[in-house]
Amino acid sequence: MDIVEQKQIADYVLGQMEMADPYCIVAGGAPRDWYFGKLANDLDLYYYTSASTMGASRKQIEKLIPGCNPQALCEVAQSDDNLYSTMPFLKRIWNAEVKGMKVQFIQLDQDKKQFQVVDQMDVSICQIYYKDGEIRRSNNFKLGEKLKTMWTLNECKWTDKHPSKMQKRFPEYSSVDEMQLQNMMVRELLKGD
Repeated sequence: MDIVEQKQIADYVLGQMEMADPYCIVAGGAPRDWYFGKLANDLDLYYYTSASTMGASRKQIEKLIPGCNPQALCEVAQSDDNLYSTMPFLKRIWNAEVKGMKVQFIQLDQDKKQFQVVDQMDVSICQIYYKDGEIRRSNNFKLGEKLKTMWTLNECKWTDKHPSKMQKRFPEYSSVDEMQLQNMMVRELLKGD
């Protein structure tokens, strides 16, 4: 499978899920990896549905994407996994496979919060999403790319599980916290005077 095929699967999944939520997006790792010319490990699809029970939510996914057989990974509120601790709108996560690609269906507990999820990602290099056939980078992502720097957000630390993984995955990027980033930006601004 190549990047074009992965995007085709993402387009299919988004197209089907848009029947339940026209604002659903694929965010984080997959669009970031595609942007850098790498294959993605999986798709993280963020969506909202009014289906409040686990059973109703599962049936909705199965109806929209026949044959994907979603398995509940966790109710986020009950999860002790710190990968999701900075993202307050998450309700539950379903694992499934669609056309040979692992997909996490990440159900939000509030409507129209999908794009705020991107801003809640714990590392700037993950603040990117895919929608309507386009990769869209946040301002933090663009700045980090320009400075070859990534930083933690939302009170995360580089010792946390996911930020630590990003350091290993992107060793060519400097790793700073938000305060260090502000100091770097001030120095850059002062150079121009």
